[in-house]
Amino acid sequence: MLKNRDLFTTVLFLAVLGAAASVWILPVPAARAAELWVGTEAGDYPTIQAAVNAAAPGDTIVVRDGAYSEDLVVDKKVHLTPAFGARVIIDGDITLTETAGGAELLGLELAAGKKIVAANGIDWQDGVPADARNRVVFLGARSGTALEVELQDIVSHRDFDLYGGAWIHALGEGTLITHTGIIDVSSAVGLNVRGFEWETGDRARATLGSVYVTSRDTGIGGFFITANQSQLVVNGEIVAKTLGDDSYASGLNVRGSSGVTAEFSDITVEGGRLALGVDFNVAGDAVLGHSGLIEAVARDAGSTVHGVEIGAADNSSLTVGDVSVEAGALARGVTTTYLPGSLIVTDGLTNDVSLHVGGVFAVARDQDSQAYGIDIGGLDRVSLTAGEVEVRADQLARGVWLRFGDEGSAHLIGGVTATSFSGSAQGLYVQAGDGFFASVGDVAVEGAKGAVQGVFFNAGDEGELAHAGLIRVTGTTSEALARGLNLVAGERFSGFV
Repeated sequence: MLKNRDLFTTVLFLAVLGAAASVWILPVPAARAAELWVGTEAGDYPTIQAAVNAAAPGDTIVVRDGAYSEDLVVDKKVHLTPAFGARVIIDGDITLTETAGGAELLGLELAAGKKIVAANGIDWQDGVPADARNRVVFLGARSGTALEVELQDIVSHRDFDLYGGAWIHALGEGTLITHTGIIDVSSAVGLNVRGFEWETGDRARATLGSVYVTSRDTGIGGFFITANQSQLVVNGEIVAKTLGDDSYASGLNVRGSSGVTAEFSDITVEGGRLALGVDFNVAGDAVLGHSGLIEAVARDAGSTVHGVEIGAADNSSLTVGDVSVEAGALARGVTTTYLPGSLIVTDGLTNDVSLHVGGVFAVARDQDSQAYGIDIGGLDRVSLTAGEVEVRADQLARGVWLRFGDEGSAHLIGGVTATSFSGSAQGLYVQAGDGFFASVGDVAVEGAKGAVQGVFFNAGDEGELAHAGLIRVTGTTSEALARGLNLVAGERFSGFV
């Protein structure tokens, strides 16, 4: 899942631990055409704007220590940075014009109330990549400071190996990012194309319009990487597609510390070897609010798809709307099982977490394939409410699989259907501690070999199972072991079937 994340692996890890406010590690930039200095020494330009006006695309502008009271208009692809060890404060607004795509503004500090505005339709102006950091908008605040940024349409289609729409790095408290319109970036030869990459500190507020990403090998809608009490609201849709075989696509990726909120609607992802709709992994007191459809498809034979990967710590409230996934070898609709190599803030769901899921549809196409509708692990007092769940696979089809601690609950209000064409199938499969309560409606299971079970319930003391409706189990061959209800319970169990 972290394929080709280059600089994000380092920055993300530090941000999650709260250390990134003082450390910022970036790739070494490539050599540039010319270097212009701003300051008061001989040969310096007196203002930043004067240096920008004199610069050619690709030049570097180095600003000496000091406060600069000027509104700044950047209209070309320049690299603007403080001198080594300098603190540069700009007491004015910064405007990036339509022709400023590819400009890099790094290490600057804006005075209170000042902001950066990127013009509607900003685009990379030539077919020459700057370096491995090719982004249409590339903004980095001075260490420990915040930014206010306004973005509009970013539409750019360049055949670069590495490419992206908007990269913003501001780890001070209170960063504000407002995007309206669309981010639409693509590269037919792209090794790694990303719509947005926003890394913030505490109490950030970010709004996003729609994002469209197309790449050959790796296509990622976006990353929101933050600290405490931050919020991301996506007002449009996110679509990510890769064109090549053995490719990877993902929609929305969120990482953060405590009190993180993410709200979004439709997400569509199509990849070759691997597809991931949403990756939401944070600490406690989190709020996930999804309405609409998450649809993820992995095209290749032997491919894997996860609709929603989720991890959240204590006192989190998580809502996922409808999820539809399809892959070759392995399909998971909503899961706490992360792909190998993932950076995990919270492993599964911890205590006092509520998860609400709409409908889930999961299909695995290949021979010997597996599909899971809802696949969740959690600690104590975890509650699940889910609508209709339907899964289909060749070797193993499991509708709802829960591994909970004590005093958990599951309310399956829409029915469960699991179909395995040549192997085993289970509708509801529960492994839980004491005091677990489950309610389930209709269950329909069909399998050809091994365990074919409507409900498998294995819980500790004082468990309770309530069923209303029909459990229908069909073994299609003589090798199927069909059971409507398989019950293993401790003391003081009560049930109604």
